[in-house]
Amino acid sequence: MDYGKVPYLLPESSEKIISIVGPTAAGKTAVGMFVAEEIGGEIISADSIAVYRGMNIGTAKPSREDRERVQFHGIDVAMPDEQFDAARFCELASAALSEIKRNSLRTLLVGGTGLYVTSFLEGYNHSQTPASPIVRNQLEQFVAEKGLFAAFARLKEVDPLSAVKIHFNDKKRILRALEVFDSTGRPISSWQEENQTSRKPQPS
Repeated sequence: MDYGKVPYLLPESSEKIISIVGPTAAGKTAVGMFVAEEIGGEIISADSIAVYRGMNIGTAKPSREDRERVQFHGIDVAMPDEQFDAARFCELASAALSEIKRNSLRTLLVGGTGLYVTSFLEGYNHSQTPASPIVRNQLEQFVAEKGLFAAFARLKEVDPLSAVKIHFNDKKRILRALEVFDSTGRPISSWQEENQTSRKPQPS
């Protein structure tokens, strides 16, 4: 693809965020870098794997050369054994947005993790979604004994709305959804709908 001929729309004001999203291997990073260099911008990465240090194989992380050309935010910000969720992503992305605006640059949100993109742009109050380490440990044991497919089958029974959105191999999100249901008796999709707000990200 000749990225010099990729059409794109410039934002009407520097307060707008340009979002480049899509499936894996769609060329999001290359297009994002092209746009960032053309308009003087920096990239907030919305990739749930690229946040982890050391996980460089099969993750399509921008190379060292790429990061020398364009400033990326949200890359290598957590250890592999560290819990990283949409709430933390929003916190770090908001800080990056503030920094980018202070430097009078344009902001690009680039990545394929839809939950991160939606949470940041539309606003979710994740702090009200309960967590229970005890229930999580019980679910981990269930998966160890019965397998992840059995956990996903249960998710389809208790929260079909979430099951449609979660891949059957996505252990982290499957267990999180079951954890919320087992802790509260309510599906996580119900909590997310309740917690959704019209708040847009604002630089501090």
